[in-house]
Amino acid sequence: MTDWPKTILQLENRQNIIKLPEAAFRAEFLQNLEKLMSHLANPDPLAKDGRTRALRPATLFQYRRQIIRFASELVHAGVPINKIVSIAALLVSKTAERGLRQMLSSTGNKTVKMISEVAALLHNLSRIAGQTEETRKKLTVTAARLASAPQRGMTGKNRNRLRNLQNDKSIQSLLHLPDRLFSHPPSGRANAFT
Repeated sequence: MTDWPKTILQLENRQNIIKLPEAAFRAEFLQNLEKLMSHLANPDPLAKDGRTRALRPATLFQYRRQIIRFASELVHAGVPINKIVSIAALLVSKTAERGLRQMLSSTGNKTVKMISEVAALLHNLSRIAGQTEETRKKLTVTAARLASAPQRGMTGKNRNRLRNLQNDKSIQSLLHLPDRLFSHPPSGRANAFT
């Protein structure tokens, strides 16, 4: 259409990025994080205290992401980024509480799965990093307070997706899909089944 306006409308970016890039953190913190990940990936099988089995790469990736996210939340809560020099700095009970409160502020003080997982991770790291008994107890209490209820049944998202199968037209369309695909294969492509 020649009469169509040539104006390009820009959508407002509603993305709220919380996680800071790793390069923003001090080298000591990143080295300490790498040492922790290496320890979790290659534990000492003869260790009296600690993990004896290696964590899967997907678990290590998740832990690393959660630690960086939590450190970023601390920065947004007003902790100077140069004060975050080690994993132990995240585990100080007042610091951990400050970061968790920052996370809760973005959800209207409601515990969500992500916050619950971070609180549990901080508790686990306090044991692995050899924190004092007092710190470990405080983080245990905090993790228990922020523990989210286990998932019961389907999530709302999956339930909504399955609602389409309650529609007779959708079911018929799905049942006839193979017939439609094989009766009209894509042109220009070899299809061994037709």
